[in-house]
Amino acid sequence: MDSNNIPALSVSALTSLIKDTFNQNFPYLNILGEVSNFRPSSTGHWYFSLKDNNASISVVMFKNNTWKVDRLLKEGDKIQIFGTLDVYAPRGTYSIKCDKISFIGTGDILANLEKRKQAYKEAGWFDESLKKPICKYPTKIGVVTSPTTAALQDILQVLSRRAPFLDVVIIPCVVQGENAAPSIAKAIEVANTFDICDQLIVSRGGGSIEDLLPFSEEVVLKAILDSDIPIISGVGHEIDFALSDFVSDLRAPTPSAAAELASSGYNQLISKREDLEKDLNNALSSKVSYLQEKVNKYDLKNLNSLILSKIESIYYRSVNATNDIELAQNNKLTNFTNRYKLAKLEIDSLNPKSILKKGYSIVRNKDNKIINSKKRVKCDDDITITFIDGDISAKVGK
Repeated sequence: MDSNNIPALSVSALTSLIKDTFNQNFPYLNILGEVSNFRPSSTGHWYFSLKDNNASISVVMFKNNTWKVDRLLKEGDKIQIFGTLDVYAPRGTYSIKCDKISFIGTGDILANLEKRKQAYKEAGWFDESLKKPICKYPTKIGVVTSPTTAALQDILQVLSRRAPFLDVVIIPCVVQGENAAPSIAKAIEVANTFDICDQLIVSRGGGSIEDLLPFSEEVVLKAILDSDIPIISGVGHEIDFALSDFVSDLRAPTPSAAAELASSGYNQLISKREDLEKDLNNALSSKVSYLQEKVNKYDLKNLNSLILSKIESIYYRSVNATNDIELAQNNKLTNFTNRYKLAKLEIDSLNPKSILKKGYSIVRNKDNKIINSKKRVKCDDDITITFIDGDISAKVGK
C-alpha cells in the first residue's frame, strides 16, 4: 500500500472516528463478568474493572445511576451490566459507561479462593500454634517486595520516621503475574538461607483480587510456614486479603501498618523516652520558675522596698524588745522592793528598840549583861535600865 495515498489524520480525528465506529456497531451492550478493583469516588461515581479468565475492561457508573444499585460492589461479585461503549479522548482509552447492574452471584475467582482458604484452614496451616513471636527489637528488617512499588516507599518512609537507626534490606521479587508466586517464595527462602534479617515483611500495594493472587499460591504459603524468620504480611489495602495473611505470624492491613508493627517495640521505647524527657523538662521548668521567683525578689526595682521592709521589721522587733526589757526591769524592781519592805518589817519586829517603844525597858548588870530574872540580882547590886530615850543607873534595894 502506498502510504502517500493515505490521508493524514490528527489524533483527535482518529479518536473521533473510533468513537463513531464503536457507537454505530455497539449501540447498547449486555456484558457478564466479575468485579475487580472497585474504587468508589468521593463524588459518588463508581470505577471498576469487569473481567473473566482471559480479558478485562474498565467500567464507570456515574452517581445519577449508582443509587439504583441495591448495595456497593465488592471484589469477585459476578454481575451483569448494561451500557454503552465510550472512548475517553484525552487518554485514548475506551470503557463501558454502565447504566444498570444486576447481581448474579460470587465470581469464580473469589469462590475458588474461599474454597482454598477453607482447605488450608482444615489442614492446620493457619493454627496459632505455628505462629512465631514477632521480634520486639529487631536490628535488621528484610522487605520482600518489588523495588519499584509504592508499597516499598511507604514502608521505608514509616521505618525512617519511627526507627531511623534500623538497617533495612530489600529482597526484590516480582509481585504480579504468572512468575510472581515462585519469585516471592524464592525471596523468602533467600532471606532464611543467608540469615539476612531478624524480622521479615512480605508486602505489596493494593490491586484487584487477581493482582493479589500470587500471595495466595501454595508455594508462597509453604515458604512462609517454613521460614525461621518471623514474617509480617502487609498485602494490599485494608479491604483486601490474601491467604498469606492467615499463614504469616502477624497480619497487617497495609504495607505502612506492617512497617509500624515491625518497629512497634522501638516506637514504645521512643514514646517512653519522650515521656521521660517531658517529665524532666516540666520538673526543670518548675525549678527554674521557683528560682526565678526567688531572684525576682532581689531585683533592683524591689531591693529598696525589700531593705526598708527588713529595716522596719528589725526596728519593730527592737522596739518590742526594749519595751519587754523595761517591763521586765520594772517587774523585777517592784518585786525586789516589796521583798525589801517585807524583810525590813520582819527585822524591825525583831529589833529590841521597837519593843522599848511599847513601854518596855532593858535591865543590865554591871557587866552589861541583860537581867531577865530577879534571881540574877542581889540587894545593893548596881544596874542600868535602858528606856527608849536613854539609860539610867540604879541600885537594887530590898
